[in-house]
Amino acid sequence: MSTATLKKESSEKGFYKNYFIIVIPLILQQFISISLNFVDNIMVGQLGEENIAAVGVANKLYFVYVLMLFGVLGGASIFLAQYYGKKDYRNFRKVFAISVIVALCFSGIFTPFALIFAKNFMKLFSHDIDVINIGTGFLQIIAISFPFNAISIAIATSLRSMGKTKQALYVVIVATIVNTILNYCLIYGNFGFPRLEAKGAALGTLIARIVEFSVCLYFFFNKKYQMRTTFKKYFGFPKEKIKSLIKISIPVFFTETIWVVATTILFIAYGYLGTHALASVNIAELVINAGSIIFFGIAVGANIVVAQTIGANKLEEAFDMAKKIIKMALIISLAVSILAVIFRGQILKAYSLTPESIALTDKVLIAFSIAMFFKFINWTVIVGILRAGGDTKAAFFIDAIPVVFIAIPLAFYSAMVLNLEVYWVVLIANFEEVVKFFIALWRFKTKKWIKNLT
Repeated sequence: MSTATLKKESSEKGFYKNYFIIVIPLILQQFISISLNFVDNIMVGQLGEENIAAVGVANKLYFVYVLMLFGVLGGASIFLAQYYGKKDYRNFRKVFAISVIVALCFSGIFTPFALIFAKNFMKLFSHDIDVINIGTGFLQIIAISFPFNAISIAIATSLRSMGKTKQALYVVIVATIVNTILNYCLIYGNFGFPRLEAKGAALGTLIARIVEFSVCLYFFFNKKYQMRTTFKKYFGFPKEKIKSLIKISIPVFFTETIWVVATTILFIAYGYLGTHALASVNIAELVINAGSIIFFGIAVGANIVVAQTIGANKLEEAFDMAKKIIKMALIISLAVSILAVIFRGQILKAYSLTPESIALTDKVLIAFSIAMFFKFINWTVIVGILRAGGDTKAAFFIDAIPVVFIAIPLAFYSAMVLNLEVYWVVLIANFEEVVKFFIALWRFKTKKWIKNLT
């Protein structure tokens, strides 16, 4: 073996070691978050199909809120990572301040909307009175947590952009422990607490979000995390940089907004097929969530290391890093999809479902598992890599256009015109992920996505 080959292998080992130091806490963070959602789902699931459907639908608004927030903070996170890679902490803090202000503005829109229009939102997805009433009560409590959650997300985004993923993990661990204990007490009325059922799950989440906010403030006030400075120094970000930040952020915001709205519209198409179909899709989405445990870490980790390397003006090194990550993601995505099919029976055993619902959900799980392979590669390339280089406009067209012009029309046509079973509707709608897959890889190979924004 040549010296050059040995150096190359040593370099690759060093890259993967440093990369996974960042990625593993991200994976653990997502694992804990998804585990919490799974436990919540199981706890609520013991109350019956109406509660499963109601909480699943009510959480769609929170899902919209968080993804839109991630979208608007997505542009800022690119600047944060590149400034941190450049060691320009002064401008890093200015971008952080902008992130907090924007996050609070979003919570100021979504909180009153959820409090006032909760019932109207539920009626978009279901005509079942029990589902509407349960979901309305759940959503109105969850809405109070939005402002706390907004600041927590802004701080956690900054920590991740620095590569401080262990600290973000600590926040999630504390919040999860609090949420799980309170849910166990408040849903069923254990340890002398009142039995509040779905409202108990919402109240437990609200308290956990407030605790999460408190932990995030600890990291903010600790000066070694580069977020705290004098009030005056948060302002004065150069106008040309603000324009650049807006230019980069707008496509990210609209990508996430269109994607989340489109995903919600797809849920309406599934709901058209009835409560059984709606409950089956809600359960089957846990498969996507389980796979996202790994690919959240891979995509966000890619975004951090590639953006920091570009910020340090090591452009060719950034491309080589991204290539290694994509190769690894292809292998892991295939493995995750296969495992999801193999273990779908274990997921079904956790629910109290009718035989008809079990048979339907089993097929929906297979459909989602097939779609996962393409979906997770697309996350890695589009969200993790293209955005890291500031190529957000191209990422917008690759990510948002197919879901609007392929997924939604196919879903409604197959559901409302062809009247196909929900598992066929899911599979047909996800054809858009195949289209994205080939376009995203082509864009990556052009290297046009690599831009030093600092």
